[in-house]
Amino acid sequence: MIDLVCSKIECWYPTFLCNRCASMHQYRLSPPIAPSPQLPSLRRSLNPLRFDSASLLPSKPPNVVMSPSDKLSIVPLFENEIPVCAELLSRSFGHDAPFVDIYFPNHDTPSGQASVSSRLTAWQRSSLEDSVFLKAVIRSSKDNKDGIIAGFCIWTLMKEPPPAELAKVEKVDEVWPDKDDREFMTRLWSKYVIPRSEVIKRSAGKGVYVLELLAVDPDHQRLGAGTALVAWGTRYADELGIESVVEGTPVGRRCYENGGFHTEIEEMDFDTGEEFSGRRKPTLHFLTRQPNT
Repeated sequence: MIDLVCSKIECWYPTFLCNRCASMHQYRLSPPIAPSPQLPSLRRSLNPLRFDSASLLPSKPPNVVMSPSDKLSIVPLFENEIPVCAELLSRSFGHDAPFVDIYFPNHDTPSGQASVSSRLTAWQRSSLEDSVFLKAVIRSSKDNKDGIIAGFCIWTLMKEPPPAELAKVEKVDEVWPDKDDREFMTRLWSKYVIPRSEVIKRSAGKGVYVLELLAVDPDHQRLGAGTALVAWGTRYADELGIESVVEGTPVGRRCYENGGFHTEIEEMDFDTGEEFSGRRKPTLHFLTRQPNT
């Protein structure tokens, strides 16, 4: 058995999960390395899928409409690209998604985008084993090696229900300094995690693949970026034989349904109490997808 590992001696993370180097490297074949807490297992990601040698990701997920010149590709999102994606996220949702507005306060301001970047970076660094940060890249020509980030997403393998207490997953005093905003978001969160937690519980320990965040640049919509990012995760879920879930906005619902998701909850419950009756509540659909075996 052999593993593909990053060729830099000081970096022993598989590049598929590597954030330490923040760039692609040449690869070399290496004998198996003894298990280490700092080296997440790559077996479950590599074995079932066909990979592009440059990205360690499936070269063409199923059901993805690629252009004749294959200008659209799904590759890892690196840490130094997160600020670009923070801006993309804000432009993608605008102020049409109340949950995004309260979860990422002031996301359309420089300070708000700095906060988004900081939180996403911390998330990526702390979840190397379970969360995958991907970007959809559009290249205008073969010579355009870097391309344009048209969208990004975060897929997470969850085997345990997420904490119902927001303070266990976020620095609540820092992100929401206003007491009322903090309480409102805390109550939203406790409602938000209920449906996915139920699906995780019924998985009998196998886990669920969760599409936690998906954003597509408004200037590059209808080019297949969202479809490709969704399809990457559903293919992985198929190989694992597990269910996929997403809490989708009305705008994104069609993309998820085209990817095989079905609406399990038409409108999620966000009853936050009488004192917050005047605030905008999220309108989110809870969608699930059974694996294709």
